[in-house]
Amino acid sequence: TLFPYTTLFRSLSNTKRTAINGGADVLDTAIATEAGKFANFHFADVRNAFSPHEICSSGSVWLHSTDFTDLTDSYHPFAAGYSGGYLPVMDSVTG
Repeated sequence: TLFPYTTLFRSLSNTKRTAINGGADVLDTAIATEAGKFANFHFADVRNAFSPHEICSSGSVWLHSTDFTDLTDSYHPFAAGYSGGYLPVMDSVTG
């Protein structure tokens, strides 16, 4: 989930947030399915790790919001997202 449904982020409607979150879920499912077809590939799901840290959540935010001056940062994690979200999940898969 990129956007919590209780967000104060007003530039996207609930319909658009639902569509973006649904698209992310579809993408994760497709990647997990494809990774599962190969013996040495693993899908590491980080959605639960990021769930209290979505864009405009009430907790500490781990993801950049849309940045029209530098779109390459949009929806990518801050350092806290890499260390607190991705790293523990990757460590659980790679040992």
